[in-house]
Amino acid sequence: MAIMWDPATYPDVDSIESLGKALEENDGVVRYFNDAAYMSYLEQSGILPKSVLDGSYDGTPSKFVSAGGKDAQQGFATAEPYVYKNQVAAWGKKVESALISSTGWNPYPETMSVRSDQMSELKPCLEKLVPVMQQADVDYLESPAATNDLITQLVQQYNNGWTYDSKVGAFAAEQMQKRGIATDGDNGYVGDMDEQRMADFIEKATPVFSGSGGNMKKDLAPSDLYTNEFLDDSISLGF
Repeated sequence: MAIMWDPATYPDVDSIESLGKALEENDGVVRYFNDAAYMSYLEQSGILPKSVLDGSYDGTPSKFVSAGGKDAQQGFATAEPYVYKNQVAAWGKKVESALISSTGWNPYPETMSVRSDQMSELKPCLEKLVPVMQQADVDYLESPAATNDLITQLVQQYNNGWTYDSKVGAFAAEQMQKRGIATDGDNGYVGDMDEQRMADFIEKATPVFSGSGGNMKKDLAPSDLYTNEFLDDSISLGF
């Protein structure tokens, strides 16, 4: 996840925090999907002032384009910079972006999970499945074309309003490596979760989710949320 902006309008912006100050001075806003947890964190931590927040993003480029560079917008660093430059004809130029994780809001999104009360039952399966998933990560980044083509075909078949093509997929795979989104981490193998990163996120997320009515477990610990026990430490991205 990232926030993107027009570098021609905001040439001195180099972070989400400096973007917030520039938007405030220019009466601009950052559009995002309403009720996004990371945006609550950015506001509560003072990284973005409340005056620049606009939860009216609907997933289309229309408002960003019509603002002519005045406004910023949420997006994926692995997609929107390519899409807006090459596939949004009304814009057709570079956008700059900064990762949400650069602000300290650094969860492990879209992880594979099981119910904790089924862990013992599923352990034999997980011992076999998790290394396969690790290897799939490695294989994809070594040669992403076939998977990108399959994703493109599936998107067309589902026909649910979402658009995607193999060129965006190729850009995404490149950005995952270039921007350090996909790495082996500190242990030299792929797929592991870091205890300190998880602890830091729990500390930041607790007031956000508690404030929105979330029923968070008291004294939640990193070990309540993840395990690295099924990983094969011989499977590495190699970068």
